[in-house]
Amino acid sequence: MESKRTTKKNTARESREDGNATKARLIETAGQLIAKQGYEKTTSKEICQLSKVNLAAINYHFGSREGLYRAVLHHVHQQLLGTEELDVLQDGHKTPAERLDYFLDVLTEMVQHEENWAIRVWIREITSPSPLAEQVVREESVPVKLNLMLNLLHEYTGLPMQSTQLHGCLACMLAPFVWYLLMNSQETANLRKIVPIRYEDKDLPQQFKAFVLGGLERFRQTY
Repeated sequence: MESKRTTKKNTARESREDGNATKARLIETAGQLIAKQGYEKTTSKEICQLSKVNLAAINYHFGSREGLYRAVLHHVHQQLLGTEELDVLQDGHKTPAERLDYFLDVLTEMVQHEENWAIRVWIREITSPSPLAEQVVREESVPVKLNLMLNLLHEYTGLPMQSTQLHGCLACMLAPFVWYLLMNSQETANLRKIVPIRYEDKDLPQQFKAFVLGGLERFRQTY
């Protein structure tokens, strides 16, 4: 027969697990809604109704609607460049060329997953940054992540770490993938109808990879 102490521990653990599940459900629902209609148009009532939780759940778990959105943005940044990707970028057993090839494959796969709401929220933050964006960028150590990418490009090209050309290489490497996301977002659907550029969505990210590698090779040969 379980003791009272054991029963209390089990109850507390179950309560924490239920609480974590509720938080995860709220983040998932809020993320999907915000990706579709934006933060300003997404209400706490709508999030809670779709999550099938009490209206007070957002304040209980996140302190406020703003706190929930902060949690959504943290999830977004973890999805865009998570622990697994960071580990590979720092893997000393792989050559710079192997790590760069892996990272470009990650970018290619990422932009092609239209069902990934984290990508669509990120696009909204790029086109119309919220007041929370700067805070989350700091908390998610985005400068550290960028430095890892710069170091990888430094190893691959030989360009000095403080070189403006190296930073330019990073910008050029990311630019086509960001452009692809912007052009394939719901917000630019009307614009795409009048832009006289014809391409296959499924092929373009792989072309970006070849384009980036070709451009970096020029710096690699020079330095």
